[in-house]
Amino acid sequence: MSTQPDKTIQIFNTDGRQIENFRLWVEFNMDGSAHADYEDHGSFSDVIYDVLDDNSGTWDGHRWTGNYLWTAKRTSPEQYTEDLANQMPDDN
Repeated sequence: MSTQPDKTIQIFNTDGRQIENFRLWVEFNMDGSAHADYEDHGSFSDVIYDVLDDNSGTWDGHRWTGNYLWTAKRTSPEQYTEDLANQMPDDN
């Protein structure tokens, strides 16, 4: 099970045009070895929560393999804004 990440990357589309064929590609080191993974999202018009972790990796006898980057959740921008508002501390 994944834990709340302490680092995040936010990508915003600020010009209003829909992004097509969006792919998030990451390169990282694990146990001193270089790895890469990607997640294809197709149309990028909502809020996407991707997770990068080693929970789904396995050792194949020679190297680590697995789906290290995966989509945990997709939501609308409106729902994202509502979720943020619900997390704000009360001023009282």
